[in-house]
Amino acid sequence: MIRPMELKELRDRLDVIDKELEEQFAARMQVVRAIGEYKKRCGIATFDAAREAQVLAMHTDGQSEEIKPYMEEFFKAVMDISKEYQDSGSKDL
Repeated sequence: MIRPMELKELRDRLDVIDKELEEQFAARMQVVRAIGEYKKRCGIATFDAAREAQVLAMHTDGQSEEIKPYMEEFFKAVMDISKEYQDSGSKDL
């Protein structure tokens, strides 16, 4: 059983990780915006099935069988959000 102090320490660690994820997500979205602008200028579709398969493989290959389906779900969600952002034409985060 986890003691209350252990739980607090674990949650504190999770908070640090979540802050890092937040910062990296914001940075990713800036790059996504730039890619979206490039694709619009060049008439390239937002969705690229081959690229999505490459990204999923890159982040799931080598993962444990326990984590792999969750990692795939996570990156699918990130890519869906990215496509939505590209399609929205948003300029600000």
